[in-house]
Formats: sequence, C-alpha cells, structure tokens
Amino acid sequence: MIRGLFSAKETDQYRENCEQFMTDARRIRARIITKSMRDYVHPRSHDHLERTARIYQYFHNHQDDFIGRLLGRAITIRDEIESAWLSDPIYRNEKGTLHDYVIVTQYYSNRGNALAT
Repeated sequence: MIRGLFSAKETDQYRENCEQFMTDARRIRARIITKSMRDYVHPRSHDHLERTARIYQYFHNHQDDFIGRLLGRAITIRDEIESAWLSDPIYRNEKGTLHDYVIVTQYYSNRGNALAT
C-alpha cells in the first residue's frame, strides 16, 4: 500500500466515472483483449442470472485523460517493481505478449450464489 497515491477526491471521481460507464457503455458478452479495443462492459455469470459486470479499461484509450493520469501512477510503480525481471529473456518475451488494462467489477446485490439451488 502506498499512502497518498490517490487522493480521496480522485478516488471518488474515478468511482463516479466507473458507475456512469457501467450504466452507459457498450455491453459485450465476450471477453475481448486486443490492442485496438475500446473500453466496454462485460456482463458475467456462470448461469442465466447476471451476477456481476466488469469494465475493461484499456490504457491505450486513456492516454490524455483523467483515467490515464490516475492509472499511470499505478503502472509506473508496477513497471519499477517489474524492472528487476526484464533482464530475463523468457520473462521479457512473455510480457511482450500481454496487454495493459484494468478490470473494475460490480457485484450485484441480492443475486444469490451461483451454486445455490
């Protein structure tokens, strides 16, 4: 944990942004990870009752906005920590196949357990 990484105001603004996006965004019922994908909401469940929804936020969509600046601070820390392993060619090659994105999950209340009958 890094104290002060995000202010309370930034956290509230990000939460409000995500809540609005959950309401207004394009909903896609498949998980799609590509370098050109726009942000979207992925409704999820392991049965017929939608129990959660996830926002997939791709960093390439937020180069110059509030979300990009906010998440950029976290990515900088990740990159600093990860730099110790980048000299390993196997690790570096594997990292090259990955995409940077954030998942925000909304759990719906009163939807029960997927395993309950």
